[in-house]
Amino acid sequence: YSDCALGTDCTDCGDRSSTASATAPETALCITRPVIVEAAYPGTAVLDAKGSKRVVSISGTVGVELSGLNITGGSAGGGDQFSLTPIGGDGGGLLIENAEANLKGVAIYKNAAERFAGGLGIFAERVSNFTRCIISENRASFAGGLALWYATANLVQCKFLDNRAQLTQSTQATWADVT
Repeated sequence: YSDCALGTDCTDCGDRSSTASATAPETALCITRPVIVEAAYPGTAVLDAKGSKRVVSISGTVGVELSGLNITGGSAGGGDQFSLTPIGGDGGGLLIENAEANLKGVAIYKNAAERFAGGLGIFAERVSNFTRCIISENRASFAGGLALWYATANLVQCKFLDNRAQLTQSTQATWADVT
């Protein structure tokens, strides 16, 4: 798939701050409608942003399923470090915003975020489900592996390995960094 093949124009999916650039979307793949993205052979499909932007954003929808994918090389930068609203600097690998998603056998690794959630950030008053996922070697200022804002995540047989947060955590939001 080319950039944005599964969603609308990527500029709708990127940085919500006033500095957003219509010519440089902040997300490689935007998913804004129900879809199943499944690797033909589990673990063989690699979505790699090569350090230039967030890898995947799922926004404003339900019925999204990702299966057997590798999400890597994401970088989310920018934004107000103390805002509790997800913006450009959150969710380097995957950001789920006001959406529900089911991930099965997905590896989210070697991503970075300037603020929260180097690997996976969820901002939604909804429930997402994760089965046999690996979240590893992600970096962020806060919550290197996983950050939840007003969200519920059901994690079944998931592993968190070597995720790192560079700054001390705050009580302003709920997040997790499991190493």
